[in-house]
Amino acid sequence: GTRATVDFAKRLVQILCSEDGKEADLPLGEASRKHIVVPATVIGKIIGRGGEMIRELQNKSQAKIQVDHSGAGGVDPSQRQVTVTGTHQSV
Repeated sequence: GTRATVDFAKRLVQILCSEDGKEADLPLGEASRKHIVVPATVIGKIIGRGGEMIRELQNKSQAKIQVDHSGAGGVDPSQRQVTVTGTHQSV
């Protein structure tokens, strides 16, 4: 990668290695993050059998897709928050 991207990657690793570093605390750099609220009844379709569908979606979009099963974030219990992180084009 370019010098800037290598330096950015090093900074991310340093943050993760710190005592209280969490993935959610990482700066996004050139990436973007979008939160989508979907009905809880469709989460099975998004994930697919054995995670097959979510893996396929991630591979095709080159974005990371995470489903919040905990209900955190003040989302209605009948809803789930799905977070998509990646480049602006992939999100």
